[in-house]
Formats: sequence, C-alpha cells, structure tokens
Amino acid sequence: MKQAIVECVRDGEVIAAYEFGIPESIGPTTPPSHASLVEEAKVNLSNHRLAAPPWEGITFRVKWP
Repeated sequence: MKQAIVECVRDGEVIAAYEFGIPESIGPTTPPSHASLVEEAKVNLSNHRLAAPPWEGITFRVKWP
C-alpha cells in the first residue's frame, strides 16, 4: 500500500503530518482527491486538539508517493 502524506503547516512549521493509505490495484484507479485528504487531516487536527476551524493560518501540503 502506498502512502499519501498531508503536512499541516502554521507559521512555517509543520505542526502535524498524517499518512493516509492508498490501496494499490492491478488496473487503473482514481487516487483520493487532494480535498478529501485535507479534510481527513483537518479531522485529525481537531481530534488531536492541535487546531480547530476556521483553520486560519494553516496550510496543507499533500505529498503523493
């Protein structure tokens, strides 16, 4: 399984990075969208009490395998 990583950045510092599994298949597949990965990261940030909406000052960088 491949991993996509979403880095959550505030003031130039990574406050959290989350890995999300991307299943591999034999045929063509559609990877998860950038937006869906960012939404998952936002949920994790909130659950870990690192940040909360409206997410001001936080940028999200998605790194694909």
